[in-house]
Amino acid sequence: MPQFYAEILRSPGPHDNSFKLLNSNDPSPSTIAWAKDIGVTATSDGDILTFSGSSPGLGVTWFPGSTISTTYPYLTVRAKAANGGTLAVAVFNSGATMNLSFTLTSTWQTFTLPLTTGRTISSILFGNQSIAGNILLHYAYLCGNIPIQLSQKDVISGSVTRSSLGTDHAELRLNNYRGKFFSSANAFSFGDHLHIYLGQGTEPFHVYGGETEHQEPMQPNDEMIITSRGFGIALQQTVVENQPSAAPIYTNSTPLAIINDLIDNHVNNATKNGVPITTNYRISRSYVQSIGNTIPLYISQFKNVWDSVRELMDLSVAQGFPGVFFVDPAENLHVVPLGAQGAANWGTDPIPATYGTALATGVNLVTYRFPRDVKSLRNRVHYFGVSQNPGKYGAWTEQTASSWGSERLVPGTSATFSDDSSIVATGKYSIKCILTNGGSAHYGGGMFYPAAQNLGLNITALGSVYSPPLFDFYFRVTQGANCKTTALGSPPTIFFSTDASNRFEYNFVSDGNTAALQSILGVQGINNVTDNYWYHVLLPIGPNGGVLFNSTPVANTVAPTIYTGASQFQRTNIGSPSWSNINYIGVYWEDSGGCGNPSGSAPFWHNGWRIIGGRHILAYDNRASPPRYPNMREIHFFDPISKDDTALNNYAIAELKRLRNGILRGSAITPLLGDAYPEQQVQVTTPSANYSNTFLRATSIIHRFSPQGMLTEFQLSDDFTNSQPLDLWKLTNVLSQMGENAILSRELYDLKTAILDPTFTPQLVPVI
Repeated sequence: MPQFYAEILRSPGPHDNSFKLLNSNDPSPSTIAWAKDIGVTATSDGDILTFSGSSPGLGVTWFPGSTISTTYPYLTVRAKAANGGTLAVAVFNSGATMNLSFTLTSTWQTFTLPLTTGRTISSILFGNQSIAGNILLHYAYLCGNIPIQLSQKDVISGSVTRSSLGTDHAELRLNNYRGKFFSSANAFSFGDHLHIYLGQGTEPFHVYGGETEHQEPMQPNDEMIITSRGFGIALQQTVVENQPSAAPIYTNSTPLAIINDLIDNHVNNATKNGVPITTNYRISRSYVQSIGNTIPLYISQFKNVWDSVRELMDLSVAQGFPGVFFVDPAENLHVVPLGAQGAANWGTDPIPATYGTALATGVNLVTYRFPRDVKSLRNRVHYFGVSQNPGKYGAWTEQTASSWGSERLVPGTSATFSDDSSIVATGKYSIKCILTNGGSAHYGGGMFYPAAQNLGLNITALGSVYSPPLFDFYFRVTQGANCKTTALGSPPTIFFSTDASNRFEYNFVSDGNTAALQSILGVQGINNVTDNYWYHVLLPIGPNGGVLFNSTPVANTVAPTIYTGASQFQRTNIGSPSWSNINYIGVYWEDSGGCGNPSGSAPFWHNGWRIIGGRHILAYDNRASPPRYPNMREIHFFDPISKDDTALNNYAIAELKRLRNGILRGSAITPLLGDAYPEQQVQVTTPSANYSNTFLRATSIIHRFSPQGMLTEFQLSDDFTNSQPLDLWKLTNVLSQMGENAILSRELYDLKTAILDPTFTPQLVPVI
């Protein structure tokens, strides 16, 4: 007979649902967060702590942190024992030890032990079992009130949805006769913890754990609707920002390392931004596996953690190692490989990748609908983004002195580079270069990055006729008592080189033959350049760098430019450089002397160098047809956060792979199967749909229950490529892409916010 049990733990404080270390990726059952004494064995599968061998003074110890018993005067534990018996509990605190106990049976029970108030609790020892054998704990809580146990008479009906597309959620319709759940004995608050257990056998499974968020009393039936979201809400309600770690800018990091930082420093951090939270989230990452390869740059400024992890899984799709994630009812985050159809393997995760019960017509399939369609299919993705080189802002000038070089040095001049942390415009370091000629006042030369001359930048592919890319940089010099004489025909320049013989040059400071306004700094002669002052320059570059001024913007139009073509600052090219192959960038400076000084020397500082520009990437399905859809189906996305080109390409590829196939988005209803998990592969046999032991992917599991019966609905897909399979095609999906728990649809958001330059030239990315 199907089993049901539900309870609300009221005013929850410090607690442990998983018994796993929060800051560890070790999935071993023997690695637990609780201390175990000599002679005691203890393991956790992420949901249940099993221990044995306890004796007087020896057992397993929970350290809930310094907790005031006046605020949390109840210890609530759900437990059972293989052989029954009594279990002693010792609560160590600022006063005399509280010695408590409870009597166990072979079935699960919830125990609430009152604590002496006015104490500061430090640790709790569970030990000295009266009968040998395994003792099992489902959770341990310190609470401000006793729990509410919901009987089958209380519950009129309910549902639990377990999903990887958003957080789990539950809804219960309760009998609220005469305001039962508003009386002091049964009233509950927002943020209380709801646990639901369902099972098709003698013992129910833990199918739901989450926080209560909604109460709705109704008449005339005198009922109450309560809704809750699962513990995965922790990832959706916390944002990624630059406290307390260096995140949200991750450089050359693996998805595993990024996720670890997201959980440790942005979700579980009980003192985030210096604001303490006593009852903060407790998401374990013991089951976060290494998925995908190193990501050169990942930025996640003020996105919530859920969306950040989802983006990382999208990148894993582009890398060819698709992963999926979900948070279980015991507050464990699982990150596992998606796996090919019929070959799923979740490695060290305790949950099997393949569900153990097959679904079959005439056996347990009650009803099913298995539609396949191409309504959402797109085989050409136009991805508009902002490309930034280097991907991490300032990376060219942060402790890179050994990677800088010099050229065209005035005879007798030397160039010495160093990393300077004392004179900085942005970041932690600037590049300092001292040009010195000990035998003459005439000194100068080119200072450039990188010395290896291997940038390989395609400036032509950045921006457009009306929106050229920008070279964004800081410059500073101290000329002091030098002659400050500008050489005619050899003024300071900004240069972009294909190689040593082929370069573009921009007039940085005008010489005596050139008007001041034809220089980037707007001055004539280096004697008019201010010493010890940081110049911040945004220089339009490339074949369309002359677009300096636009007309006054007009709503919903593209402003026409006054001038197009090369920049007025651009000098005659040296050789035959190519904007599609720029290998190094530099600043040339020369003081021709002539004032009688015996020598010449000046320090220069370079900081915050980057090139930014719009990027239009067209990722298209380059497979043969079939399986490629024969006709053109296009969509666009707009990404407002600057990224390096590798990341932009990977996001475009991930979107294409998500959309380019016709997919199954179906459902199958069975009698209650409480042990199914989202993202498991389920074996289906139904001749009418031409499935014979065919593996499908369970994107969501929905349990519905009432006194009339209990059913389970499997939301199924045959998409084994993407971390985000498309949901059923409904109008609500357009308005709210992945259900009520997700951000607005990408298409709707992009339509409202995108400012697209129609003259962008798409960079083609064929995808096999």
